[in-house]
Amino acid sequence: MYLPQIDDERTTLCNFLEVQLDAARPAKLRYLYVHHVEEFARHAGHADIIREEIDGARAAELWLASEGLPGNDFVTPWEPVQ
Repeated sequence: MYLPQIDDERTTLCNFLEVQLDAARPAKLRYLYVHHVEEFARHAGHADIIREEIDGARAAELWLASEGLPGNDFVTPWEPVQ
């Protein structure tokens, strides 16, 4: 009962990600999830670098500003330059 569910989830995920299943080397679900989370994080990091070059704000500063949190000795909330 458990193994068919894993096969169904693997097939669904591979179809969604447009990955071909290979009977000789079946894709492990853990690998597929970790790989795509890693790819997402890498591209999000690239976008963060580009955004930082545009407006000068860093991630921690933006997070404090968006959550309305006070600054500390290391980070102050971001404010746009007037």
